Amino acid sequence: MDLSARPLAPNPYDLLPHFPSFTLTSTDMVDDGALDVGDGAGRLAFPAAVVVGFPGRHALVSGDMF
Repeated sequence: MDLSARPLAPNPYDLLPHFPSFTLTSTDMVDDGALDVGDGAGRLAFPAAVVVGFPGRHALVSGDMF
């Protein structure tokens, strides 16, 4: 079997639907920086975030940080 004659598989990201982009900024978070996770009493700290350019009038943005 000659594998060089086989067609290349498409990039799977090229097949996903296009969605408009938006920008998320925060003064509480920095690249490669630690985030304060709370006060030790079970209360979590939620970083301030600003979303700019999200399509539509109402926006709910959810994300994971690890």
